[in-house]
Amino acid sequence: FSARVFAARQTTNAPYIDVNFTQFVDTCLPTAWFTSALNPFSLASFTVSWSGTDCGSNGQPPSGLRNYDVQYSTDNSNWINWRMDTRDTSSTFNGVNGQIYFFRVRAADNSLNLGAWSSSISTTVDSQAPTNLNLTIGTIGSSSYVYPHFQVSWSAVDNLSGIQKYIVQWNDNAGSGWQSREFSSAQTSEWVTGAIVGRTYSLQMQAVDNLGNVSAFTPIQNVTVISDPSSFVLPFNPGIVPGPTFQVSWQGFSSNTITQFNVRYQVNGGA
Repeated sequence: FSARVFAARQTTNAPYIDVNFTQFVDTCLPTAWFTSALNPFSLASFTVSWSGTDCGSNGQPPSGLRNYDVQYSTDNSNWINWRMDTRDTSSTFNGVNGQIYFFRVRAADNSLNLGAWSSSISTTVDSQAPTNLNLTIGTIGSSSYVYPHFQVSWSAVDNLSGIQKYIVQWNDNAGSGWQSREFSSAQTSEWVTGAIVGRTYSLQMQAVDNLGNVSAFTPIQNVTVISDPSSFVLPFNPGIVPGPTFQVSWQGFSSNTITQFNVRYQVNGGA
């Protein structure tokens, strides 16, 4: 309450202030709502926004909004106070990966009318990168050799927002460095063509989910390109044999049936 005093020299017929005012009665409950729906999945930190309006009674003006109450829940039932008696209209929430969060809001006006709770909105936190990454190279048998035309396959798992894309990298180990290609979640394999015979290639892959969470790269796999057909004498183990008799082993690769091997040897660099 505040007052103002006026003085005058006249002792009679002193001036005075005549104040006329009208008191409005506001019994209308205010309404609050969320200004936008949350995405089905959110990162660990996301923004919740709300707004509201007040209404007057019997054609009289409203008293105006005073504050909001915002609560959250993990089961849409047991509510926890979050932003209470606040005049803010948005705030950042921090959640836990894999947890679903529900929110509801109500408003109070300057006549202390308290509105009803709004309908709830919800989102599930996805802050974890895709897992179970697997990169498979179509090698010849169980070896680390490939023909110049070979297939690369990949996969990953994301049980929340889902896979957005795969990033496959390769390096021909000839000084050109890592090269990258991106593939949609629907594509999980690709044929490699034009690989150079005798060159070793390194490959790795990572996955990105629909919220932008990026996995680490898979361990690097190395493959060597060979021609068709190709064959190799397997290394001796140990490298020094104990006597004049020892076993020699070899292996061949071909896209067709191998019908024979021709094996040659030389002694001390002879014929």
